[in-house]
Amino acid sequence: MVTTPLQTNALNQLPRELFADGSAAMNTLNQVAGACGTAIANTIFTAGQHNFAIDFPAASQLEILAAGIKYAFYFITGTGISIIGLICSFFVKKDNKEADKVILNTKKPV
Repeated sequence: MVTTPLQTNALNQLPRELFADGSAAMNTLNQVAGACGTAIANTIFTAGQHNFAIDFPAASQLEILAAGIKYAFYFITGTGISIIGLICSFFVKKDNKEADKVILNTKKPV
């Protein structure tokens, strides 16, 4: 629900000639960020389980699992706060008429 408005807002900041490059960069960034986010969340989940298991050696597997989920939840909550900041960034608007004029006034050699 966030990716499409984010991509639209980002591409609106570019001159028309760079829309294809901007779209490719956004899609690549989306894939890399998704992979990194999953890896980081899984690492935090596993570290939370490990730390809880060391602190409470008599804990059941269910308690250890719950502790890992708690740590991962904290990470996801922090990510949610970051998304709120991202949504606030949608209200920043750049006038790209000047950028279009610069691109249109440059002549490429034939």
